[in-house]
Amino acid sequence: MGVDFFGGGGGDTFSSIKLDDTNASNYLTLDWNENDTVDRTLNLLVGGASRSITLSGSPTLGDWFDQSVKAAAAPSFASVNGLALTALTTGFSVAGGTTSKTLTVEDTSLINQDLTSDASPTHAALTLGSVSANGILNLYGLHANGYYHIIKGSNAEGLTGADLRIGLDETNRTLIICDRGDIDTDFGLAAMSYPTIVFISAAGSTISTMNYNNITFGAAAAIQVTTSTFTQKAHQFVFNLYDSDLGSTNFATFSSASNIELTDTDGRQAWLYVEPKINQSGTAAYDAIYVNSTNTALGTGATGDGNNLLNLSVSSVPKFLVNVNGSVTAGQVSVSLADNAVHDTGVTTFFGLLIVKDTTTGVSAVYRLDGATTPVAVSAHTNFSTTQGTDNKINVYFATTYKIENCNTAASVVRCAFIGC
Repeated sequence: MGVDFFGGGGGDTFSSIKLDDTNASNYLTLDWNENDTVDRTLNLLVGGASRSITLSGSPTLGDWFDQSVKAAAAPSFASVNGLALTALTTGFSVAGGTTSKTLTVEDTSLINQDLTSDASPTHAALTLGSVSANGILNLYGLHANGYYHIIKGSNAEGLTGADLRIGLDETNRTLIICDRGDIDTDFGLAAMSYPTIVFISAAGSTISTMNYNNITFGAAAAIQVTTSTFTQKAHQFVFNLYDSDLGSTNFATFSSASNIELTDTDGRQAWLYVEPKINQSGTAAYDAIYVNSTNTALGTGATGDGNNLLNLSVSSVPKFLVNVNGSVTAGQVSVSLADNAVHDTGVTTFFGLLIVKDTTTGVSAVYRLDGATTPVAVSAHTNFSTTQGTDNKINVYFATTYKIENCNTAASVVRCAFIGC
């Protein structure tokens, strides 16, 4: 191995130095390959030990290493390609760029899929927002056509706590609940006028909707509420007691209160108005109102007006009764023994039978009503008499000799029943 010097021009200067390889078959030429303007000095410092330089490329060395960059070292850099890397107690941050941005990593993280805005990443589980004092979650669902929905936790009402709001796109105003497999199915829906929830059947063929004043159940039934009207439509209504027996109160009640009344002054009103339209044929049967009671056991009826299939009363006073045995009672009066004056039964003169009975003694009389004529005694009794009074009302009174054995002068109850023909 030897050293050759070439291009000597006098003194101790040379244009290059050639070094033999290990078997002197080739040279390594050391050459200052530029035209400089002043003399330079290249200092090699070996640090008091033998060193080796292994080159696998053609590096350009400037202000280079001032620290170890070995795999086992922990070098620190002010920036890398304009990016500043900063150690944090919870992780690290990277900041910089043409438009300054900061990325902070606070926990062990792994990115294994595309998370850009036009990608569709998937996650085993996802938590959005945080449970903090004023934490608000805003989730925007943007469709390709530019319309979007919002899910937001809000305290806009100013109440303690917060509510969860779903803001629908104001073009269609529709929230559809369907099977997962039908998520992209066209159900033929039209745009809604109000925010509406749409329920789709498993077959995808039946649709029910619900908004602030209307509920539909497929095409067969609907409930609608306007400012003062509740409308329910269906092909059939079925009301059943739910789950268990009803030990008290009423099964169905239609009620009112003072200042919540029918107050028309020149029209006809009904508390319950029934107007069926019937167009049957063949052997069909029809009942406008059909009561089919199964009386497994009955009480005495003492706390009311007996046990009845129908009880029409005014201010809790029965005016028309049909009891469970089919007996009909229309009108009811109470008089004392000393009262021999005419008493208005409340029955108008039309065709039918008027039955007057003293419930104490069992004494009774039957009168036939023939329209405008005076009642005709069918089965008379000397204790009773009837006349046709004013306003076409039938009056009943008692003979002055009317006596009841074993009865004091307190009230003797007389029941008047009218059976229309």
